[in-house]
Amino acid sequence: MKKNYYFIAILFILISNCVSGQNCPAPSIVLPVASTSTSISLQSISTGSETQWEIIKLPHGSPAPTVSATGIITSSNPFTFTDLEQCTSYDFYVRAKCSASESSSWTPRLDVITTIPVALPIPDLSVCDTNNDGFATFNLTAHSSLILTGLDPSFYSVAYYRVSNIIGNDEDLITNPESYTNTTPFQSTIIVKVYSPVGRCAHFNWLTLIALPTPEVTLHDATLCFNPGTQTSTPHLFDTQLSDTEYDFVWLKGNDPINGATGSSYSTATPGMYSVTVTNRTNGCQSTATATLSPPATLTATATVNNQTVTVTIDNPDSFQYQMDNGPVQSSPVFQNVAAGNHTITIIPIQSACPPFSITTNVTLRNSDFTFQKLRLYPNPVTHSLTISNPETFTGITVSNLLGQIVFERNVNSNLYEIDFSTLSQGVYLVKIAIHGQNKTFKIVKE
Repeated sequence: MKKNYYFIAILFILISNCVSGQNCPAPSIVLPVASTSTSISLQSISTGSETQWEIIKLPHGSPAPTVSATGIITSSNPFTFTDLEQCTSYDFYVRAKCSASESSSWTPRLDVITTIPVALPIPDLSVCDTNNDGFATFNLTAHSSLILTGLDPSFYSVAYYRVSNIIGNDEDLITNPESYTNTTPFQSTIIVKVYSPVGRCAHFNWLTLIALPTPEVTLHDATLCFNPGTQTSTPHLFDTQLSDTEYDFVWLKGNDPINGATGSSYSTATPGMYSVTVTNRTNGCQSTATATLSPPATLTATATVNNQTVTVTIDNPDSFQYQMDNGPVQSSPVFQNVAAGNHTITIIPIQSACPPFSITTNVTLRNSDFTFQKLRLYPNPVTHSLTISNPETFTGITVSNLLGQIVFERNVNSNLYEIDFSTLSQGVYLVKIAIHGQNKTFKIVKE
């Protein structure tokens, strides 16, 4: 019995040496040297002199091959497997073929994954910056279909990450990809991850976000100017002040395009709501401005004459300046000590581009105005004596203070008279002169 056991043991050792490859060592290292979406290349590094290898490809997680398992025998090193499934894990085993009858043991399992066929590079994502501050809101998910070109969207997903030292770190995941605002003005970069939720493959790439400048256009509400002379409205000019060569313009009145209105400005005398859409010819960004053109205001002004004082009456008098004949321009609508005769008053709008308009008035002096026209009281202010002179004879003089107290009163019949003010206190006095039954009061300052 012992001899039989010994013979069986010797036979097992001989068979084991042949199959296990003690004289045919297994490759020391098997490396994946290339991987695409449909192929994997493996390279065997050996210490032996074999020129052929046997390779088995199994679905990931399959049991290891047995000694009797057979694979592909090749003399190519590296060897490439083709027609593989994308984003799929495979288990590879390799053994050396030292001769037709002698093989090494299988190498340990090598797990390799095919890649994802993502088009490179990923096109930039551009959004119009409505505020022109370099920051814009990007809908990253709108770019996902482009990133997944050629891939099954039911099998692959896209995630977006902020750039950091660790690519694809969960802390850098952009959780609001539908409304993401760039963090670096005008142009910034984020990371795109294409992956299979059910697989182990993933692909990372860069995506550049660009905030494009938007045309800055403003239209101001306006009121048509009415020309009283022609009884017509003066056309108003809406001007964007933008370049006709850099932008395209579409003007609308209400919701209707204006035929032929394609320039940077538009002139009209028709009231209504107007808008212009401006498009940047380089990047396609648009902006729209709207303004209302109101009917002309009815500008009517009258001049009232009272004792050589002319007062202009008009709505919103503070919105105008006034000029009589060729005199100085003033903000007050009241003109004093106006000479007799015809006068032209020019009314100048301050807060609009409407042109000035004019009215005329006639100043006629009353009899009392003629009576006192050349009456003189001097000096004023007075220190000692006040002289009163007039071509016509005056008949009465009354001096009173501002309290109504009479400090001097005389009935006279002269065209020249002096009043002694030296004894009066400093202040303002009212001097009333009577001529032919008519009275006029003058203010005198005593120093």
